[in-house]
Amino acid sequence: MQIRIVHRISLILMCLCPVFMQAQDVPISQWLNNVMYQSPSWAGFTGKLRANAFYRNQWPMSNAELSYGGFFVDAPLTSKVGCSVGVVDEKNSLYNNIDISTAGSYLLAITRSVHISFGIKLGLSQTSLSVGELEFENPETVGQSTSPLRFDSGLGTSVVFNNWYAVLVADHLNRPYIGISEIESNRVNAKLTFGLSRIFYCETGFRKPQVSIIPNIFYQQQGIQQNLQLGIITQYRVIEIGFWGRKGFNNGQTNAIIGLGYNGLHSRLMYSYDANLCKKIKGNGGAHELSLTWLFDIEKEKKKKMIECPSFLH
Repeated sequence: MQIRIVHRISLILMCLCPVFMQAQDVPISQWLNNVMYQSPSWAGFTGKLRANAFYRNQWPMSNAELSYGGFFVDAPLTSKVGCSVGVVDEKNSLYNNIDISTAGSYLLAITRSVHISFGIKLGLSQTSLSVGELEFENPETVGQSTSPLRFDSGLGTSVVFNNWYAVLVADHLNRPYIGISEIESNRVNAKLTFGLSRIFYCETGFRKPQVSIIPNIFYQQQGIQQNLQLGIITQYRVIEIGFWGRKGFNNGQTNAIIGLGYNGLHSRLMYSYDANLCKKIKGNGGAHELSLTWLFDIEKEKKKKMIECPSFLH
């Protein structure tokens, strides 16, 4: 029994090492489907009430039991000002971290085809110890089980030029602590995010159905970790297919990602799977990710005129 417990703890620590020992955020593959999680500058950008939820199950075949989920709601207050609220819950065999945030954005029209939005995010997080099935002979020796509330902050800007869309985000600016103890190694590293995408429209086939092709690039740097993700999303009517590749330059991780989804007028749903191509990490089951977005029309007398928003921001 003791050997099983030691083995379980060892597996947990090895799997969580890239996340907790170096204080990194969990990577999200569907960054175009979760724009409110990525940057506060998109708040209210669609001109409608938008609700977005996502869930990621990382390494399901390991004992790490790492899952990551969030829910965001955003809406315009005026034609230039938007706001959002959101909650993100990160769970694993050792910790459960909950982050609640609010964001505000300001949209500036440079010309008819060039728009820039600025956003700021403020949040509170709290971590609790969750050891699952592990039992301690003297529980009082474990120490504190819940951390105090911790403040977090971030800034973001988005640029729209014709059919080009770019985003730049600086997150965890004050480097809050993660985990129970407030020691320097438990501070979250500041994160820099850059994303660029281009949407191409074409008409082809019977009755000329519209086809959209969206190549995109996504780069993140957090501490010593650097991740580069390249991919393309193709939409035929309401069906979407996505292919991505992600490379971690300092952790040795390489992933091939495929996604399949539905993109309707007022809703969007996509499932994706991350296949692990790294020979050093085997038998973890990759990662499953699901995202869902709803759009709700605002009453006509309160509806704010915003710039035309592409479907991938819904």
